[in-house]
Amino acid sequence: QIVRESVPRKESKAEKTQTNEELNERQKWLVDLVFGDGDLPKSDLNRRPHRYTTWSDALSNVDQVEWLALKNQDLTDFTEKIKPLQQVEVLELTGYELAELPSGIEQLAKLLQLNLADNKFCSLPDTVEQLSQLKGLNLRNNAFRELPEVVGRLSALQQIDLSKNPALDLAQAFGVLSHAESLHHLELRESSLTNLPEEIVRLHNLSILDLGNDPLLDLSQALTVISQLPSLNLLEMKALQIDALPEEILSLQQLSGISLNDNPQLDIELLCHQLSQLKSLRILALICCGLTTLPQDIHLLSKLEVLNLDDNNIAREEQQRIKELLPNTTVIF
Repeated sequence: QIVRESVPRKESKAEKTQTNEELNERQKWLVDLVFGDGDLPKSDLNRRPHRYTTWSDALSNVDQVEWLALKNQDLTDFTEKIKPLQQVEVLELTGYELAELPSGIEQLAKLLQLNLADNKFCSLPDTVEQLSQLKGLNLRNNAFRELPEVVGRLSALQQIDLSKNPALDLAQAFGVLSHAESLHHLELRESSLTNLPEEIVRLHNLSILDLGNDPLLDLSQALTVISQLPSLNLLEMKALQIDALPEEILSLQQLSGISLNDNPQLDIELLCHQLSQLKSLRILALICCGLTTLPQDIHLLSKLEVLNLDDNNIAREEQQRIKELLPNTTVIF
């Protein structure tokens, strides 16, 4: 049951977070991804701990540091400095041009999320396997050609971001990830994809897949492949520069959420007719699609629980008309 009505004015991020908390659990993780910026961690933690960004602040509060996001810090003595910070659950080491993982991270027994985006990693040490609680791993924008085998041995791993690793052998990576049996969330945006390797079907428990920002992707081929993923619930197709979805979308009857953000050429009337045939679809995101109005046929999507139209230019009168056409849907403007 959704207890919040949409409002004409644009919501703040805090209000959107509150809206998320009012949705049931299935809706919550879908909406969280739609609202999110693609970064890990997202909402794995039920609360938002204080974010420490410097060694000095962190080492002055060693018992309180759960989220350590080091910015412009000297990592020379990382091994010694990290030792007392055993409460860390989220660690971010982004933008350091690291090629090797600093020693000592494997000792963080409570670590849930590790963000290594925007570095130069092409390998990871086997000691990473000691992170037995690790749920989220962000390897976006690195230099991987093959995914290290140790990633498949992370027994708690649920989310991984492999976006912007254009040289990565995805067929090999999917083989590694097939051993991570808890994995359900995979991000592949900006991966210079033209085709999606069929090996992805080995990820039997995958429920969230991000294929955004790859306009050269053969979407018909990709949809044909992922239609073989029985657990897939949410599909992100941001900024693919498409004007319509291929007919293969109808083979994904298991989908409960679709994100088509940043696709301003979309034929919305055609989209309504296509998506009305997806009987499980409950959440649709059309953020930043250059919309000023929606066709009357939007009523065909009356089973939607959430429609996210944020960052469009829809007048108040049109917002009201849309809400009247979808009286049982939470519409976010």
